[in-house]
Amino acid sequence: MQYSRGPQNIRTITLVAVGAALVAALGGCASRSAGGAAAGSSGTGGGVATSTPTPTLTPTPTPTSSTSAISSSASSSGTSMSSGSSASASSSASAVRATPCTPADVAISLGHTGAASGHVGGVLLFTNHGSRTCELTGYPRVQAAGGLTADVKQTPDGYIGGLAAPGTKPPHIELAPGQVASAVVEGTDNPVPATAHCSATLGSLDLWLPGNANSGTPTEISNPAGTCSAIQIHPVVSGTTGRQDQ
Repeated sequence: MQYSRGPQNIRTITLVAVGAALVAALGGCASRSAGGAAAGSSGTGGGVATSTPTPTLTPTPTPTSSTSAISSSASSSGTSMSSGSSASASSSASAVRATPCTPADVAISLGHTGAASGHVGGVLLFTNHGSRTCELTGYPRVQAAGGLTADVKQTPDGYIGGLAAPGTKPPHIELAPGQVASAVVEGTDNPVPATAHCSATLGSLDLWLPGNANSGTPTEISNPAGTCSAIQIHPVVSGTTGRQDQ
């Protein structure tokens, strides 16, 4: 009885061992198959699974430093040229002066007159009654009217009026329509020198505009400058006082 059961048990154990070996072998094959599929899906193992190709993105080119430098240089150059052109145009515009006034533009008249400490004189007014801006600069032309003679001197300043700084040149006065400029004509009502005699015959003066327009028909005014010394005429200045900066 014992010997008959022994071989049966051995066969049973053997069958169990063989079955376990088959199970292990089948498990290994399944594992290798799964590994191959996984490798194929990643594109590195060459398995049966097929991976979906990933689209390739083309990056937008970034400007190089040299390109940026060229662009910056061109922009800077353009700005510089534009600024230079504007400055040049502005400079040219400021350099253009109005044309000289003519008798058709400006009328001469006698304004305020007065006397102080032996000095007598009056303010000559130059009124632009035209339709354009013109320029006055320098000394008006003055002489005795009626064919008489008189000593007339051009002086930058005097007791009554004239330039603020005698050493400066006569200013350029741009006279717009309706504006007024002025100049002082003056003298004395006391003999200079004291032994001289005053003339009582110089009753009026002939006047012309300064510059190239001091010809043609003069404007005649009553003489405010006295008859006891040389008549002084001062340059034309802005305003109506005949005294610069006042």
